[in-house]
Amino acid sequence: MRDLIGWAGAFATCLLLAPAAAGAAWLDLHESEDAELSFGRRGLVLALDEPELEVRVGGRFHLDAAAIDEDQRRADDDVEVRRARPFGAVKLGDDWRAKADYEFAADRNGWRNLYVEWRGLYRTAVRVGNQIAPMGLENQASSNHVVFVERSLAETLAARFLTGVSVRRTGRLAMPWGRAAWSLK
Repeated sequence: MRDLIGWAGAFATCLLLAPAAAGAAWLDLHESEDAELSFGRRGLVLALDEPELEVRVGGRFHLDAAAIDEDQRRADDDVEVRRARPFGAVKLGDDWRAKADYEFAADRNGWRNLYVEWRGLYRTAVRVGNQIAPMGLENQASSNHVVFVERSLAETLAARFLTGVSVRRTGRLAMPWGRAAWSLK
C-alpha cells in the first residue's frame, strides 16, 4: 500500500509537470519589476532581481507502453511507469547553485542529485553532495536523449551516482577535466 501511495504521488506530480517535460512552448505567467514567473521546458521558474535568485521546480516522467497484435503469438498489451523524478533547483547569483531530485522507479528509489555547487573561480565548479559520477560518457548523457530503453553493459559496470566532492572545468569551449573524491559506501 505504501508503494502505491508513493507511485500515486509521483504520478500526480508528473502529471502537473508534464507540459514542461514534454518541452512545452515558453509561456510567461507573470512578470513584474522585481520578479518573473514563467513555465516552459525548464519547468516552473521564479526569477528575482534583488537578490539575484532563480528557483526552478520540474520533473520527468517516463512511460513505456506496448500494443501487440496477437496474429502470431499470445501477448498482452502493457503500460509501465519506468521513472518519475520531480526536482527542485536554486541559483543564487552567478556563483552558487543547488539541486535536489528524487527518483521513483520500479527497480530503484532514492536521491539522484542532491548537491551544492560553487562557481566562484574562473570556469571552475566545485560540487559537494550526491551527483553523477564522471565515469565514462554513457552516464553523462541524459536518458531523455537515449534512443533505446536500455543502456549498454558499460553503464551497469560504472557507478552512476556517488556522494563526494568534485572539481571540474566549465564553459562551452573549455577543455573538459575534473577531479573528484567519492565515498563508496
